Amino acid sequence: METSPEQSVRRRKVFYISGFDPKGPAYYHALYAEEAQKQSRLNGMSIEVGDARRRNRFSTSWQVQTSNNALQTRTDYEVLRWDDIMRSRMRRSGPAFYWDALRTYWLYIHTGALWRILQTSYPAFLAGLYPIVFLTGFSGLAAFAALAAYASAPESIRLGGTVWTVPPVVIAVLSACLFVCVLSLSRKLENKIPYFWPLYVYSFAADHMRGRVPEMDARIQQLSREILDYITRSEDDEVLIASHSNGTVVAVLAFAAVLRADPDIAKRGPQVSFLTLGHSIPLCSFLPQATALRRALTDLGGDNGIAWVDITAPRDAACLALTDPLKASGLSAENLAEQKSKLLCVPVSQLFSPHTFRKTLLHRWLRIHFRYLMAYERATPFDYFMITAGPLTLAKRFADIPSKDGFAKFRLLQQPKMTKRPSEHPF
Repeated sequence: METSPEQSVRRRKVFYISGFDPKGPAYYHALYAEEAQKQSRLNGMSIEVGDARRRNRFSTSWQVQTSNNALQTRTDYEVLRWDDIMRSRMRRSGPAFYWDALRTYWLYIHTGALWRILQTSYPAFLAGLYPIVFLTGFSGLAAFAALAAYASAPESIRLGGTVWTVPPVVIAVLSACLFVCVLSLSRKLENKIPYFWPLYVYSFAADHMRGRVPEMDARIQQLSREILDYITRSEDDEVLIASHSNGTVVAVLAFAAVLRADPDIAKRGPQVSFLTLGHSIPLCSFLPQATALRRALTDLGGDNGIAWVDITAPRDAACLALTDPLKASGLSAENLAEQKSKLLCVPVSQLFSPHTFRKTLLHRWLRIHFRYLMAYERATPFDYFMITAGPLTLAKRFADIPSKDGFAKFRLLQQPKMTKRPSEHPF
């Protein structure tokens, strides 16, 4: 398909994989349509976002038509779903929730994975401790309230002129009920302040890497088949696999399966591009049991014709900013292309007015974590809508921006070698 020198894409296919977010395609369609219109005021690109339509139970898509300086681009944007699996994971409550927290953090401590996260990116480590602080605080508050109630409870009460003795067991039961009520309050507050979200992410990562989420493995195989089938018959100029947050792990596993089925698929036909936003890949790959993920990273990191761009923001504590997911995972350089993933940095504070940044984003790392998919107040090469619907391929769009390799601001000490597989885990 012929294109002008300023345009490398007339037709594009985007496969988008969200992070650990229970919201489905309807939310992401509304977000894309709304934010694209905001950003179009800055990038000068006319953009029309069509209605979402469900393809099957695994995907929903919509059409995007853009015009930029008379350059027309048509994009089919498809959301590959795993939000149903996430919702089932987030329904755990009561004792099951607290047991899940205990065994998850024990696994990360026991295997040394939490220590490796601290050495690689201390902001990500602190974000991972966020739930522990709240769990400990609420547990302490609940225990204090229960003990105070037990200690101050009267041994007898007077009702209608009659003195009734209160058995100690009744006081104990009422105190225990108070303990449970205070803990339940902490779960209710989760709807207002998502302080347990990192725990859900860690818990899912731990179970997935240990093969305890078979439905996720089956879903990844299904998604990989959809991607493989599409690229094989595609006449597009670019097929872009875009993923965000924990969805980057799903994208790596799914596309590695595509490469194993057809190692040369990206060397013929359309340009295959791989975009990772706010990745958290080492949260999984640091676990000794994550052999399948490390093998997938090795496959993806080889000389396979894929253009891989990784975009993170140092102010985003929910990701491992400017951390090469291949090198950080301890992969041998012998099996990797010389420069596989281009690491790029979003200067979030420079893309908003000082007032907007201080009011809405400063110290709010979870909000920053979702900004990759949204509009900014100032024009930027990291415009998500120019990336996914504009006239240039991913590689050409960032061709003149050098990779920020060697970023060490968040690293502590020297990373150890890959932890050996531990003995059978007690949980």
